[in-house]
Amino acid sequence: MASNGPFAQFKSRLCQYSIACTVNLAALSISISHIWPIFAIHDLDSGSYGYKLKHTEISWLLFAYSVVSAIGTVLAALIINQIGRKNLILMTATPLTVSWILLATGNNKIYVFIATAIAAVMSGALFTAVPVYLAEIAEAKIRGFLVGTFAATQSYGTILVTLLLPYATTDSSMLAYISSTFTVIMAVLLVFLPESPYQFMLHGNHALAVNNLSKLRRKRDVTEEMDRIRQGMEQDGRQRSIIYLFKNRTYLKCLLISLLVVLTQVLSGSMEAFSYSVMAFQDASSWSNYSRIVILVFTVILYLTPLFTLFLSDRVGRRPLLLLAVGTIAISQLPNGIILLIKDYFVDEHSAILEYLQLVPLYTCSIAYYGVVNMIRMILTAEIFPSNIIGAALCMINSFSIIAFVLFSFLKSFLVYWLGMYVVFFIGSLSSFVGFCLLFKFLPETKLKTMEKIQEELRCCRRNVGYVIRGKVEEVESNF
Repeated sequence: MASNGPFAQFKSRLCQYSIACTVNLAALSISISHIWPIFAIHDLDSGSYGYKLKHTEISWLLFAYSVVSAIGTVLAALIINQIGRKNLILMTATPLTVSWILLATGNNKIYVFIATAIAAVMSGALFTAVPVYLAEIAEAKIRGFLVGTFAATQSYGTILVTLLLPYATTDSSMLAYISSTFTVIMAVLLVFLPESPYQFMLHGNHALAVNNLSKLRRKRDVTEEMDRIRQGMEQDGRQRSIIYLFKNRTYLKCLLISLLVVLTQVLSGSMEAFSYSVMAFQDASSWSNYSRIVILVFTVILYLTPLFTLFLSDRVGRRPLLLLAVGTIAISQLPNGIILLIKDYFVDEHSAILEYLQLVPLYTCSIAYYGVVNMIRMILTAEIFPSNIIGAALCMINSFSIIAFVLFSFLKSFLVYWLGMYVVFFIGSLSSFVGFCLLFKFLPETKLKTMEKIQEELRCCRRNVGYVIRGKVEEVESNF
Protein backbone atom coordinates (compact mmCIF):
# COMPACT_ATOMS: atom_id res chain seq x y z
CA MET A 1 0.00 0.00 0.00
CA ALA A 2 2.83 2.35 0.84
CA SER A 3 4.20 2.10 -2.67
CA ASN A 4 0.97 3.55 -4.03
CA GLY A 5 0.74 6.39 -1.52
CA PRO A 6 0.87 10.11 -2.44
CA PHE A 7 4.54 10.43 -1.50
CA ALA A 8 5.50 7.39 -3.56
CA GLN A 9 3.59 8.77 -6.55
CA PHE A 10 5.25 12.17 -6.18
CA LYS A 11 8.66 10.52 -5.97
CA SER A 12 8.02 8.48 -9.12
CA ARG A 13 6.99 11.68 -10.96
CA LEU A 14 9.76 13.88 -9.59
CA CYS A 15 11.62 14.02 -12.91
CA GLN A 16 8.45 15.11 -14.73
CA TYR A 17 7.77 17.86 -12.18
CA SER A 18 11.42 18.96 -12.40
CA ILE A 19 11.15 19.36 -16.17
CA ALA A 20 7.96 21.43 -15.79
CA CYS A 21 9.57 23.73 -13.19
CA THR A 22 12.68 24.14 -15.35
CA VAL A 23 11.03 25.01 -18.67
CA ASN A 24 8.58 27.34 -16.91
CA LEU A 25 11.50 29.59 -16.03
CA ALA A 26 11.54 30.37 -19.75
CA ALA A 27 7.78 31.03 -19.58
CA LEU A 28 8.43 33.64 -16.88
CA SER A 29 11.08 35.29 -19.03
CA ILE A 30 8.94 35.60 -22.17
CA SER A 31 5.86 36.73 -20.25
CA ILE A 32 7.85 39.53 -18.61
CA SER A 33 9.38 40.55 -21.95
CA HIS A 34 5.90 40.87 -23.44
CA ILE A 35 4.10 42.82 -20.73
CA TRP A 36 6.68 44.98 -18.98
CA PRO A 37 6.17 47.96 -21.39
CA ILE A 38 2.47 48.06 -20.39
CA PHE A 39 3.29 48.50 -16.72
CA ALA A 40 6.25 50.82 -17.40
CA ILE A 41 4.41 53.10 -19.83
CA HIS A 42 4.69 56.16 -17.55
CA ASP A 43 8.43 55.64 -16.94
CA LEU A 44 9.12 55.03 -20.63
CA ASP A 45 7.22 58.18 -21.56
CA SER A 46 9.04 60.29 -18.95
CA GLY A 47 12.51 59.01 -19.83
CA SER A 48 13.24 57.32 -16.48
CA TYR A 49 15.20 54.57 -18.26
CA GLY A 50 17.50 56.98 -20.11
CA TYR A 51 15.40 57.00 -23.30
CA LYS A 52 11.84 57.93 -24.20
CA LEU A 53 9.14 55.96 -25.95
CA LYS A 54 5.93 57.63 -27.03
CA HIS A 55 2.57 55.99 -26.38
CA THR A 56 2.22 55.17 -30.09
CA GLU A 57 5.67 53.55 -30.14
CA ILE A 58 4.79 51.41 -27.12
CA SER A 59 1.56 50.34 -28.82
CA TRP A 60 3.46 49.35 -31.96
CA LEU A 61 6.05 47.56 -29.82
CA LEU A 62 3.36 45.39 -28.23
CA PHE A 63 1.67 44.81 -31.58
CA ALA A 64 4.96 43.88 -33.27
CA TYR A 65 5.75 41.39 -30.51
CA SER A 66 2.64 39.36 -31.32
CA VAL A 67 3.28 39.46 -35.09
CA VAL A 68 7.02 38.69 -34.97
CA SER A 69 6.42 35.71 -32.68
CA ALA A 70 4.90 33.97 -35.73
CA ILE A 71 8.43 33.74 -37.19
CA GLY A 72 9.54 31.73 -34.16
CA THR A 73 6.52 29.47 -34.48
CA VAL A 74 7.32 28.66 -38.13
CA LEU A 75 11.03 28.10 -37.45
CA ALA A 76 10.25 25.82 -34.51
CA ALA A 77 7.82 23.77 -36.60
CA LEU A 78 10.53 23.21 -39.23
CA ILE A 79 13.19 21.91 -36.83
CA ILE A 80 11.40 20.49 -33.77
CA ASN A 81 11.40 16.91 -35.08
CA GLN A 82 14.95 17.19 -36.41
CA ILE A 83 16.78 18.54 -33.34
CA GLY A 84 14.34 17.53 -30.60
CA ARG A 85 12.00 19.26 -28.17
CA LYS A 86 14.56 19.66 -25.39
CA ASN A 87 17.32 20.93 -27.70
CA LEU A 88 14.96 23.47 -29.27
CA ILE A 89 14.10 24.86 -25.83
CA LEU A 90 17.80 24.98 -24.96
CA MET A 91 18.52 26.92 -28.17
CA THR A 92 16.21 29.74 -27.04
CA ALA A 93 18.15 30.38 -23.82
CA THR A 94 21.06 32.29 -25.36
CA PRO A 95 18.99 34.67 -27.56
CA LEU A 96 16.61 35.37 -24.66
CA THR A 97 19.53 36.18 -22.37
CA VAL A 98 21.05 38.44 -25.03
CA SER A 99 17.74 40.29 -25.41
CA TRP A 100 17.64 41.04 -21.67
CA ILE A 101 21.27 42.18 -21.66
CA LEU A 102 20.46 44.56 -24.53
CA LEU A 103 17.62 46.02 -22.45
CA ALA A 104 19.85 46.29 -19.38
CA THR A 105 22.81 47.95 -21.07
CA GLY A 106 21.19 49.85 -23.94
CA ASN A 107 20.66 53.59 -23.63
CA ASN A 108 18.72 53.99 -26.86
CA LYS A 109 15.24 52.92 -27.88
CA ILE A 110 16.73 51.03 -30.85
CA TYR A 111 18.04 48.48 -28.34
CA VAL A 112 14.50 48.07 -27.02
CA PHE A 113 13.13 47.27 -30.49
CA ILE A 114 15.93 44.79 -31.26
CA ALA A 115 15.60 43.09 -27.87
CA THR A 116 11.83 42.85 -28.28
CA ALA A 117 12.17 41.30 -31.75
CA ILE A 118 14.59 38.65 -30.45
CA ALA A 119 12.35 37.86 -27.47
CA ALA A 120 9.28 37.64 -29.74
CA VAL A 121 10.90 35.08 -32.06
CA MET A 122 12.03 33.00 -29.07
CA SER A 123 8.55 33.30 -27.58
CA GLY A 124 7.01 31.79 -30.72
CA ALA A 125 9.53 28.94 -30.63
CA LEU A 126 8.81 28.21 -26.96
CA PHE A 127 5.05 28.27 -27.52
CA THR A 128 5.59 25.44 -30.00
CA ALA A 129 8.24 23.40 -28.17
CA VAL A 130 7.29 23.58 -24.48
CA PRO A 131 3.68 22.27 -24.64
CA VAL A 132 4.81 19.39 -26.89
CA TYR A 133 7.72 18.52 -24.58
CA LEU A 134 5.57 18.59 -21.44
CA ALA A 135 2.75 16.58 -23.04
CA GLU A 136 5.12 13.85 -24.25
CA ILE A 137 7.07 13.38 -21.01
CA ALA A 138 3.99 13.40 -18.75
CA GLU A 139 1.93 10.49 -17.50
CA ALA A 140 -1.71 10.61 -18.56
CA LYS A 141 -2.83 11.27 -14.97
CA ILE A 142 -0.84 14.52 -14.67
CA ARG A 143 -0.50 15.63 -18.30
CA GLY A 144 -3.13 18.36 -17.99
CA PHE A 145 -1.42 19.72 -14.88
CA LEU A 146 2.08 19.76 -16.39
CA VAL A 147 1.11 21.34 -19.73
CA GLY A 148 -1.17 23.82 -17.95
CA THR A 149 1.70 25.09 -15.81
CA PHE A 150 3.20 26.74 -18.91
CA ALA A 151 0.09 28.90 -19.41
CA ALA A 152 -0.30 29.54 -15.67
CA THR A 153 3.32 30.65 -15.28
CA GLN A 154 2.88 33.25 -17.99
CA SER A 155 -0.08 34.68 -16.07
CA TYR A 156 1.98 34.90 -12.91
CA GLY A 157 4.70 36.72 -14.81
CA THR A 158 2.32 39.70 -14.61
CA ILE A 159 2.43 39.58 -10.82
CA LEU A 160 6.22 39.41 -10.88
CA VAL A 161 6.41 42.51 -13.08
CA THR A 162 4.15 44.50 -10.74
CA LEU A 163 6.38 43.50 -7.80
CA LEU A 164 9.72 44.26 -9.46
CA LEU A 165 8.87 47.30 -11.57
CA PRO A 166 8.84 49.87 -8.72
CA TYR A 167 12.48 48.99 -8.05
CA ALA A 168 13.29 48.95 -11.76
CA THR A 169 12.26 52.62 -11.96
CA THR A 170 15.37 53.59 -10.03
CA ASP A 171 17.56 50.88 -11.55
CA SER A 172 16.44 50.14 -15.08
CA SER A 173 18.74 47.11 -15.44
CA MET A 174 17.36 45.26 -12.41
CA LEU A 175 14.30 43.74 -14.10
CA ALA A 176 16.36 42.74 -17.14
CA TYR A 177 19.11 41.04 -15.13
CA ILE A 178 16.62 39.16 -12.94
CA SER A 179 14.75 37.96 -16.03
CA SER A 180 17.97 36.89 -17.75
CA THR A 181 18.87 34.69 -14.77
CA PHE A 182 15.68 32.71 -15.39
CA THR A 183 16.86 31.64 -18.85
CA VAL A 184 20.41 30.90 -17.67
CA ILE A 185 19.18 28.69 -14.81
CA MET A 186 16.74 27.00 -17.18
CA ALA A 187 19.51 26.14 -19.65
CA VAL A 188 21.85 24.78 -16.97
CA LEU A 189 19.21 22.56 -15.37
CA LEU A 190 17.64 21.33 -18.61
CA VAL A 191 20.94 19.86 -19.81
CA PHE A 192 20.68 17.18 -17.11
CA LEU A 193 17.03 16.31 -17.77
CA PRO A 194 15.84 13.65 -20.28
CA GLU A 195 14.51 14.23 -23.77
CA SER A 196 11.06 13.09 -24.83
CA PRO A 197 11.05 9.36 -25.70
CA TYR A 198 8.76 10.18 -28.63
CA GLN A 199 11.61 12.20 -30.16
CA PHE A 200 13.92 9.17 -30.23
CA MET A 201 11.16 6.89 -31.53
CA LEU A 202 10.59 9.30 -34.42
CA HIS A 203 14.17 8.53 -35.52
CA GLY A 204 13.98 4.81 -34.72
CA ASN A 205 16.32 4.96 -31.70
CA HIS A 206 14.51 2.49 -29.44
CA ALA A 207 17.33 2.09 -26.90
CA LEU A 208 17.57 5.81 -26.11
CA ALA A 209 13.78 6.05 -25.96
CA VAL A 210 13.67 3.28 -23.34
CA ASN A 211 16.51 4.87 -21.37
CA ASN A 212 14.84 8.30 -21.25
CA LEU A 213 11.41 6.86 -20.44
CA SER A 214 12.97 4.91 -17.55
CA LYS A 215 14.38 8.16 -16.16
CA LEU A 216 11.03 9.91 -16.52
CA ARG A 217 9.07 7.11 -14.80
CA ARG A 218 11.87 6.27 -12.33
CA LYS A 219 11.58 2.56 -13.02
CA ARG A 220 13.47 0.06 -15.15
CA ASP A 221 10.62 -1.89 -16.71
CA VAL A 222 8.80 0.41 -19.14
CA THR A 223 8.10 -2.29 -21.73
CA GLU A 224 4.34 -1.90 -21.66
CA GLU A 225 4.43 1.87 -22.20
CA MET A 226 7.12 1.59 -24.88
CA ASP A 227 5.04 -0.98 -26.77
CA ARG A 228 2.05 1.35 -26.64
CA ILE A 229 4.13 4.29 -27.94
CA ARG A 230 5.63 2.13 -30.71
CA GLN A 231 2.24 0.82 -31.83
CA GLY A 232 0.77 4.31 -31.78
CA MET A 233 3.60 5.68 -33.93
CA GLU A 234 3.22 2.81 -36.38
CA GLN A 235 -0.43 3.74 -36.74
CA ASP A 236 0.39 7.44 -37.22
CA GLY A 237 3.22 6.91 -39.70
CA ARG A 238 6.14 9.27 -40.29
CA GLN A 239 4.49 11.98 -42.38
CA ARG A 240 5.48 15.41 -40.99
CA SER A 241 4.37 17.86 -43.67
CA ILE A 242 1.75 20.54 -43.07
CA ILE A 243 -0.02 19.25 -46.20
CA TYR A 244 -0.57 15.92 -44.42
CA LEU A 245 -2.69 17.78 -41.83
CA PHE A 246 -5.26 18.30 -44.57
CA LYS A 247 -4.94 14.87 -46.21
CA ASN A 248 -5.54 12.84 -43.07
CA ARG A 249 -9.15 13.19 -41.88
CA THR A 250 -8.32 12.53 -38.22
CA TYR A 251 -5.62 15.21 -38.17
CA LEU A 252 -7.89 17.60 -40.05
CA LYS A 253 -10.60 17.08 -37.45
CA CYS A 254 -8.10 17.82 -34.65
CA LEU A 255 -6.93 20.92 -36.51
CA LEU A 256 -10.47 22.22 -37.04
CA ILE A 257 -11.33 21.69 -33.36
CA SER A 258 -8.18 23.60 -32.33
CA LEU A 259 -8.90 26.45 -34.75
CA LEU A 260 -12.48 26.61 -33.46
CA VAL A 261 -11.19 27.11 -29.91
CA VAL A 262 -8.79 29.82 -31.14
CA LEU A 263 -11.51 31.62 -33.11
CA THR A 264 -13.86 31.48 -30.12
CA GLN A 265 -11.06 32.95 -28.00
CA VAL A 266 -10.32 35.83 -30.34
CA LEU A 267 -13.92 36.77 -31.14
CA SER A 268 -15.09 36.46 -27.53
CA GLY A 269 -13.98 40.03 -26.76
CA SER A 270 -12.56 38.84 -23.44
CA MET A 271 -9.33 40.81 -23.87
CA GLU A 272 -11.39 43.94 -24.45
CA ALA A 273 -13.42 43.13 -21.32
CA PHE A 274 -10.19 42.79 -19.34
CA SER A 275 -8.88 46.13 -20.67
CA TYR A 276 -12.18 47.78 -19.78
CA SER A 277 -12.04 46.26 -16.28
CA VAL A 278 -8.54 47.72 -15.82
CA MET A 279 -9.99 51.16 -16.60
CA ALA A 280 -12.66 50.52 -13.96
CA PHE A 281 -9.92 49.56 -11.53
CA GLN A 282 -8.10 52.83 -12.19
CA ASP A 283 -11.31 54.78 -11.51
CA ALA A 284 -11.83 53.00 -8.20
CA SER A 285 -10.14 55.77 -6.22
CA SER A 286 -13.32 57.85 -6.57
CA TRP A 287 -15.58 55.02 -5.46
CA SER A 288 -16.57 53.78 -2.03
CA ASN A 289 -14.45 51.43 0.06
CA TYR A 290 -16.98 48.69 -0.64
CA SER A 291 -16.32 48.96 -4.38
CA ARG A 292 -12.57 48.74 -3.83
CA ILE A 293 -13.04 45.59 -1.76
CA VAL A 294 -15.13 44.05 -4.55
CA ILE A 295 -12.40 44.84 -7.10
CA LEU A 296 -9.74 43.42 -4.78
CA VAL A 297 -11.71 40.19 -4.33
CA PHE A 298 -12.18 39.76 -8.10
CA THR A 299 -8.48 40.47 -8.69
CA VAL A 300 -7.46 37.80 -6.18
CA ILE A 301 -9.87 35.33 -7.82
CA LEU A 302 -8.40 36.21 -11.24
CA TYR A 303 -4.95 35.12 -10.09
CA LEU A 304 -6.17 32.06 -8.16
CA THR A 305 -8.32 30.64 -10.96
CA PRO A 306 -5.35 29.26 -12.98
CA LEU A 307 -4.32 27.24 -9.92
CA PHE A 308 -7.79 25.73 -9.59
CA THR A 309 -7.83 24.98 -13.33
CA LEU A 310 -4.47 23.21 -13.04
CA PHE A 311 -5.73 20.85 -10.37
CA LEU A 312 -9.16 20.32 -11.93
CA SER A 313 -8.00 19.64 -15.50
CA ASP A 314 -6.99 16.05 -14.67
CA ARG A 315 -9.92 15.47 -12.31
CA VAL A 316 -12.96 17.15 -13.87
CA GLY A 317 -11.66 17.04 -17.44
CA ARG A 318 -10.73 19.53 -20.18
CA ARG A 319 -14.10 19.38 -21.96
CA PRO A 320 -16.40 20.43 -19.06
CA LEU A 321 -13.98 23.16 -17.94
CA LEU A 322 -13.70 24.66 -21.42
CA LEU A 323 -17.45 24.49 -22.04
CA LEU A 324 -18.15 26.09 -18.66
CA ALA A 325 -15.70 28.92 -19.38
CA VAL A 326 -16.97 29.60 -22.92
CA GLY A 327 -20.57 29.51 -21.71
CA THR A 328 -19.69 31.93 -18.90
CA ILE A 329 -18.12 34.34 -21.40
CA ALA A 330 -21.21 34.15 -23.65
CA ILE A 331 -23.48 35.00 -20.71
CA SER A 332 -21.16 37.72 -19.31
CA GLN A 333 -20.60 39.61 -22.55
CA LEU A 334 -24.32 40.16 -23.14
CA PRO A 335 -24.86 42.41 -20.06
CA ASN A 336 -21.54 44.11 -20.82
CA GLY A 337 -22.89 45.14 -24.23
CA ILE A 338 -26.30 46.14 -22.85
CA ILE A 339 -24.81 48.32 -20.10
CA LEU A 340 -22.44 50.05 -22.53
CA LEU A 341 -25.32 50.62 -24.96
CA ILE A 342 -27.36 52.24 -22.17
CA LYS A 343 -24.40 54.39 -21.12
CA ASP A 344 -23.77 55.52 -24.71
CA TYR A 345 -27.34 56.36 -25.72
CA PHE A 346 -29.63 56.62 -22.70
CA VAL A 347 -27.57 57.98 -19.79
CA ASP A 348 -26.05 61.43 -20.14
CA GLU A 349 -24.15 61.56 -16.87
CA HIS A 350 -21.87 59.19 -14.99
CA SER A 351 -24.00 56.48 -13.37
CA ALA A 352 -22.45 54.80 -10.33
CA ILE A 353 -25.12 52.09 -10.40
CA LEU A 354 -24.20 51.06 -13.94
CA GLU A 355 -20.51 51.07 -13.04
CA TYR A 356 -21.20 48.75 -10.11
CA LEU A 357 -23.39 46.48 -12.23
CA GLN A 358 -20.79 46.19 -14.97
CA LEU A 359 -18.00 45.12 -12.62
CA VAL A 360 -19.42 41.63 -12.15
CA PRO A 361 -19.74 40.56 -15.84
CA LEU A 362 -16.44 42.27 -16.74
CA TYR A 363 -14.47 40.40 -14.13
CA THR A 364 -16.36 37.15 -14.61
CA CYS A 365 -15.51 37.23 -18.31
CA SER A 366 -11.84 38.02 -17.59
CA ILE A 367 -11.58 35.21 -15.04
CA ALA A 368 -13.14 32.65 -17.41
CA TYR A 369 -10.83 33.70 -20.26
CA TYR A 370 -7.46 34.09 -18.53
CA GLY A 371 -8.04 31.49 -15.84
CA VAL A 372 -9.52 28.67 -17.91
CA VAL A 373 -9.79 29.10 -21.71
CA ASN A 374 -6.13 30.01 -22.29
CA MET A 375 -4.89 27.05 -20.30
CA ILE A 376 -7.29 24.39 -21.58
CA ARG A 377 -6.66 25.41 -25.18
CA MET A 378 -2.91 24.89 -24.70
CA ILE A 379 -3.44 21.49 -23.06
CA LEU A 380 -5.79 20.27 -25.80
CA THR A 381 -3.63 21.32 -28.74
CA ALA A 382 -0.58 19.65 -27.19
CA GLU A 383 -2.24 16.25 -26.68
CA ILE A 384 -4.67 15.60 -29.53
CA PHE A 385 -2.02 15.53 -32.30
CA PRO A 386 0.51 12.68 -32.71
CA SER A 387 4.24 13.39 -32.37
CA ASN A 388 5.05 13.18 -36.07
CA ILE A 389 2.72 16.07 -36.99
CA ILE A 390 2.49 18.14 -33.78
CA GLY A 391 5.09 20.71 -34.90
CA ALA A 392 3.25 21.46 -38.14
CA ALA A 393 -0.08 21.55 -36.29
CA LEU A 394 1.08 24.05 -33.67
CA CYS A 395 2.64 26.17 -36.41
CA MET A 396 -0.76 26.36 -38.13
CA ILE A 397 -2.68 26.98 -34.90
CA ASN A 398 -0.35 29.65 -33.48
CA SER A 399 -0.04 31.44 -36.83
CA PHE A 400 -3.82 31.38 -37.25
CA SER A 401 -4.18 32.78 -33.73
CA ILE A 402 -1.88 35.71 -34.53
CA ILE A 403 -3.56 36.48 -37.87
CA ALA A 404 -7.04 36.28 -36.31
CA PHE A 405 -5.94 38.55 -33.46
CA VAL A 406 -4.54 41.16 -35.87
CA LEU A 407 -7.60 41.13 -38.14
CA PHE A 408 -10.04 41.33 -35.23
CA SER A 409 -8.02 44.20 -33.72
CA PHE A 410 -8.52 46.23 -36.91
CA LEU A 411 -12.19 45.25 -37.07
CA LYS A 412 -12.65 46.19 -33.42
CA SER A 413 -11.09 49.62 -33.99
CA PHE A 414 -13.47 50.23 -36.90
CA LEU A 415 -16.54 49.08 -34.95
CA VAL A 416 -15.66 51.09 -31.84
CA TYR A 417 -15.07 54.24 -33.91
CA TRP A 418 -18.30 54.04 -35.95
CA LEU A 419 -20.71 52.31 -33.58
CA GLY A 420 -19.34 51.89 -30.07
CA MET A 421 -17.65 49.42 -27.77
CA TYR A 422 -20.93 47.69 -27.01
CA VAL A 423 -20.88 46.09 -30.50
CA VAL A 424 -17.64 44.26 -29.66
CA PHE A 425 -19.26 42.78 -26.55
CA PHE A 426 -22.39 41.73 -28.46
CA ILE A 427 -20.20 40.02 -31.08
CA GLY A 428 -18.28 38.37 -28.25
CA SER A 429 -21.47 37.02 -26.69
CA LEU A 430 -22.80 35.66 -30.00
CA SER A 431 -19.43 34.16 -31.02
CA SER A 432 -19.02 32.47 -27.63
CA PHE A 433 -22.53 31.02 -27.84
CA VAL A 434 -21.89 29.61 -31.34
CA GLY A 435 -18.49 28.35 -30.20
CA PHE A 436 -20.10 26.68 -27.17
CA CYS A 437 -22.61 24.83 -29.36
CA LEU A 438 -19.94 23.61 -31.80
CA LEU A 439 -17.52 22.60 -29.06
CA PHE A 440 -20.29 20.77 -27.22
CA LYS A 441 -20.82 18.66 -30.34
CA PHE A 442 -17.24 18.07 -31.50
CA LEU A 443 -14.83 18.59 -28.56
CA PRO A 444 -13.37 15.26 -27.32
CA GLU A 445 -12.55 14.49 -23.68
CA THR A 446 -8.87 13.64 -23.12
CA LYS A 447 -8.76 13.35 -19.33
CA LEU A 448 -6.60 10.45 -18.02
CA LYS A 449 -6.10 9.07 -21.54
CA THR A 450 -2.74 8.35 -23.11
CA MET A 451 -2.04 10.26 -26.31
CA GLU A 452 -2.18 6.96 -28.21
CA LYS A 453 -5.64 6.28 -26.76
CA ILE A 454 -6.81 9.76 -27.80
CA GLN A 455 -5.69 9.17 -31.38
CA GLU A 456 -7.25 5.70 -31.41
CA GLU A 457 -10.62 7.07 -30.27
CA LEU A 458 -10.50 9.88 -32.84
CA ARG A 459 -9.78 7.36 -35.60
CA CYS A 460 -12.51 5.00 -34.37
CA CYS A 461 -14.97 7.90 -34.19
CA ARG A 462 -14.30 8.69 -37.84
CA ARG A 463 -14.67 5.03 -38.85
CA ASN A 464 -17.90 4.67 -36.90
CA VAL A 465 -19.32 7.69 -38.69
CA GLY A 466 -18.37 6.05 -41.97
CA TYR A 467 -20.06 2.81 -40.97
CA VAL A 468 -23.24 4.66 -39.99
CA ILE A 469 -23.33 6.53 -43.32
CA ARG A 470 -22.72 3.36 -45.31
CA GLY A 471 -25.35 1.55 -43.24
CA LYS A 472 -27.92 4.24 -44.00
CA VAL A 473 -27.08 4.08 -47.71
CA GLU A 474 -27.44 0.29 -47.76
CA GLU A 475 -30.77 0.54 -45.91
CA VAL A 476 -32.12 3.04 -48.45
CA GLU A 477 -30.94 0.86 -51.36
CA SER A 478 -32.58 -2.24 -49.86
CA ASN A 479 -35.89 -0.40 -49.60
CA PHE A 480 -35.78 0.16 -53.34
